[in-house]
Amino acid sequence: MNLHSLLRTIFLIPVLAFLGLTLSSCTPKGESKSSKTESDVDYYTCSMHPSVHLHNPDDKCPICSMDLIPVKKKEAMKASSSPSSDNSISPAKDEVDYYTCPMHPSVHLHDPKAKCPICGMDLVPVKKKGSEATELTPSSQEEVNQASIIEISPQRLQAIGVTSATVHKQRMERVLRAPATVSINQSARRDINIKTAGGYIEKLYANYEGKFVKKGDPLMSVLSEGWIDAQMDYIRAYRAVKRLPSMTSNYNSFEIENKVDQLRKRIRIWDLSEEQIQKLEAFALTMSEFDLRTGKGLSGTFNVLAPFSGHVHELKAVEGMHFDAGESLLMLVDLSQVWIEAAFPEDQVAYIAQDQAVQVTFPSLPGRVELGVIDFVHPHFDEMSRRLMARITLPNPNHKLRPGMYANVESKIEGDEKIAVASTAVIPTGDHFVVFLDHGKGKIEPRYVDLGSKFGDY
Repeated sequence: MNLHSLLRTIFLIPVLAFLGLTLSSCTPKGESKSSKTESDVDYYTCSMHPSVHLHNPDDKCPICSMDLIPVKKKEAMKASSSPSSDNSISPAKDEVDYYTCPMHPSVHLHDPKAKCPICGMDLVPVKKKGSEATELTPSSQEEVNQASIIEISPQRLQAIGVTSATVHKQRMERVLRAPATVSINQSARRDINIKTAGGYIEKLYANYEGKFVKKGDPLMSVLSEGWIDAQMDYIRAYRAVKRLPSMTSNYNSFEIENKVDQLRKRIRIWDLSEEQIQKLEAFALTMSEFDLRTGKGLSGTFNVLAPFSGHVHELKAVEGMHFDAGESLLMLVDLSQVWIEAAFPEDQVAYIAQDQAVQVTFPSLPGRVELGVIDFVHPHFDEMSRRLMARITLPNPNHKLRPGMYANVESKIEGDEKIAVASTAVIPTGDHFVVFLDHGKGKIEPRYVDLGSKFGDY
């Protein structure tokens, strides 16, 4: 079927649609039943209870007491609805794939004169997929297949709330929505440990999880077994390099600074800050030879300083505990940026992409709207929830976005201009989807349609 040919589509609630399908004709309450030729009437039935079959037009429905409506005999219906040979548009025989019943699409027959074995209705042709669709125009209502038209009085359609609308082209817009949570930026974590030797924790300053520390603040004071020897080795090498200018007249200042830089790289394995190294170098130049031999003035402990401002995320250290070289003592995390992890449902995954603009809101922070982009899409589905995680990184300068908070992520996808029909007008029937064409004066016709993607309510 060519959707460009659709003029007006009936938006039907599926139950009411199928109720309409059971009616071959309906008579408004004020219509005179005598207008129907008695010889054309097979029986009288109730529009709400089609199982009622009576022969007296003055009877009422024994179930709901409604007026009865006439049901024509099949011969009379065929004669009254038979299109003229000049106006019919029956498809060519080689274009027809099979014949089916508009009420029972599971029926597939190849004899055009056969009847539906379930309800006895005339069959309608179904074209082959490769055949060209027949165009319908507003002035050629008689050209439709009359066998599939259902006639319901306009008053009855109005009473049950049936409405129609014009099918037209419009620009499609899909709104993607997903629940999300705030989580820590896993790339902004730092494990705090002593890499060179074991030792003991004398004082723990970062003594509880969640504590905020600034860059350079002491995290703990450590007594390490190899710290004294490391200081002495560095002081001797530093003093030797600094004495080179006085020992030779043709020294190279660039070469000396390069040697000093190499020495600093070796001492930094203790995770010392630049300020700590400068203090050690200043002390080295003031030491006497006696102090150098005895190690006088050197401390056996040193402070482990925070490499950046952040929060204590995991704390494993306890004052007085012994640790081995490389053992994790605590985890520091920087919350100046956070991750928003959104879980998109499976039917939206095809529209999710990296660098896609999104809008993030927070139920606990009314009025706050953050704009961001998707910087990572997880390669695997969550097997339990059948959702796909996408990540958005947001700045968090005031730490108002706290890990564990709920959030909502929304993104709008604009599509091309397409012929669109309201989703409420489409009735699923198993293998097919059906819409109804309004031919006016209570005449409606079911049509099979092939559907594209769903965008909002269309």
